Amino acid sequence: MAKIKPIFQVKSKPWLPMSLTLSSMLFLMGCELEMKPDGQLVDAELDPLHSSALTHNDQYVCDPLGGNGGAQGDRLGIQGKLFHIPEYARTTAEVGPLLDQSVRVQADLYLNDINVPTRPFDRGFQLANGQVIQKPNGDTLYEYFGFDLNAKLQLGDLEPGHYQFALLSDDGAILSLDAEGNGLQPWVNNDGLHPTRFACASETVFIDHGSQIPMQLQYYQGPRYHIALMLLARKVDELDHQNAQFLNDPACGSLGNSRFFDSNRPQSPPQQAFLDLQARGWRVLAANNFSLPDTAKENPCQNIEPQEPIVSTKPPVSITEPCTGLNCANGGIGI
Repeated sequence: MAKIKPIFQVKSKPWLPMSLTLSSMLFLMGCELEMKPDGQLVDAELDPLHSSALTHNDQYVCDPLGGNGGAQGDRLGIQGKLFHIPEYARTTAEVGPLLDQSVRVQADLYLNDINVPTRPFDRGFQLANGQVIQKPNGDTLYEYFGFDLNAKLQLGDLEPGHYQFALLSDDGAILSLDAEGNGLQPWVNNDGLHPTRFACASETVFIDHGSQIPMQLQYYQGPRYHIALMLLARKVDELDHQNAQFLNDPACGSLGNSRFFDSNRPQSPPQQAFLDLQARGWRVLAANNFSLPDTAKENPCQNIEPQEPIVSTKPPVSITEPCTGLNCANGGIGI
């Protein structure tokens, strides 16, 4: 597997004048770095054969966190962007500002559903061509990453009615919905650096056969090794869908990496706290509850086989970026 070799590396700390000057120069030059098939970073303008206009068909990641396989239909699924969170961007624990300061990886994500119980993770992200995404120093990207996921929520195999949503995540995640046709609004806030935590919406959403509710889920993972990301819902009857006391589930706000699942085992057996959630009507949304956003042409990850997570132990590494600062990050760097 060829390692990604950066054209240049910033050896100084991000706050030194050299890195600031370098970032400004790149912005003024309109520099956009992308990834060749052999993993080498190139200047897209100098090498138009590898520009974003001619992105290779295998520049995407299927089932990025493993375990669920592909969607069973070309319009089903969730599309997303992958980000690397370099050291200079780790000045906040809020997912939105964090992703704004992070480095976009030039590879789309496609998920079948959002169903990742608490478990160890350091296998990284594998492109459709088998290449593992690496940082400029050659290390696999498996910590300090973020997702910006988009889809449309639909009824699928649910019954029409009012639904309350919840997130189970490690680390921060925010679900936003356009439930009223007025644009995306934060709906479930599970933001911040924390172990696996259950966060609940304070309102319900009505879903029927004609529903196509735009959704965005922003998520980040800080330091290794545990991850979790699950989107759950429960049906709420007509009498309780505006009852704040009922919507305040006993588990809302509870946390712990071994509270809901056995976090030290890849298969993550459910613990009593998760079984109790199921007994109160909570369920993980299925693949047929998601359709791709209108901007996505089709899901290239149909019918893929589920991937087993790869667990290992690696020593800490220092992060060296090809360039630093918001200007460079917004340009979109393939790392």
